[in-house]
Amino acid sequence: MPAPTVTPMPTHSVTIPYYNHQEQPEQVIASYMNAINNQDYHRAYDYWESNPQSYADFAAGFADTSLVKAVIRIPNMIEGAAGSLYTAIPTLVLSTHTDDSRHVYLGCYVLRKSNVTPDAPWVIYDGEAAIVGNANVEQLAHACSGYGPPPADWVVNFRDSPLRMIGSYVNAINQQDYHRAYSYWERNPQSYSDFAAGFADTASVMAAARIPVWVEGAAGSSFARVATLLIATHTDDSRHAYRACYETRKSNVGPPGDWGIYTGTASAAPDTDAWQLFTFCGPQ
Repeated sequence: MPAPTVTPMPTHSVTIPYYNHQEQPEQVIASYMNAINNQDYHRAYDYWESNPQSYADFAAGFADTSLVKAVIRIPNMIEGAAGSLYTAIPTLVLSTHTDDSRHVYLGCYVLRKSNVTPDAPWVIYDGEAAIVGNANVEQLAHACSGYGPPPADWVVNFRDSPLRMIGSYVNAINQQDYHRAYSYWERNPQSYSDFAAGFADTASVMAAARIPVWVEGAAGSSFARVATLLIATHTDDSRHAYRACYETRKSNVGPPGDWGIYTGTASAAPDTDAWQLFTFCGPQ
């Protein structure tokens, strides 16, 4: 992996709910944004494994930042090397400044986790972001192109978090493994044959999701909503955008449960602009 470098993302008068998780790489990016939004720059700085900037310079980079929101591509491949795990996460940062202007940054953040230290957290190993002219989520497809595409037969099958489970669902569709895709649904209103037939003209799907994903508890279960933009390429090479809200659930009763899709709705999206991900699907 390359030596760590930093391009800070371009503070905010209202404190938003606290989010601080490092068990999974996507959570670190969400926690980083949350720290910036709460003007907790020491916490934001600490998510970096080795930041070449001084803390003072790092914090000064956010002097005109009022709020940041993040959208990432899912799923993301995790690779092992020299006692560590690495993953590169394509990220769109939607930034509102103190003068109410809005700017969009396209970034690639590399996360690392040690396999040597037990229960080591994920940290930001490397990252850069550059300003772009729009918030089209399709830009995420090439944000981390320097790390190469995953192999064609890449399989992702995680049920340990709502976001990673939805990423696995998308992966199953792209692998045309509709039995696996169907299995992520806790109670699918369609028969399997009707479900699979719905993808007959689908060549591939790209998914972008807003972060963080907030988890709430109710009646012996945990629930979380995952807001996504899905860009479907069809067998005739046409492309269509859909916005989907997945209500996911995990049982808290008995042995540890897996996350599954409890309900889901999808409709045609007006465009591929990432800002719309913050206008539907519950708490942000």
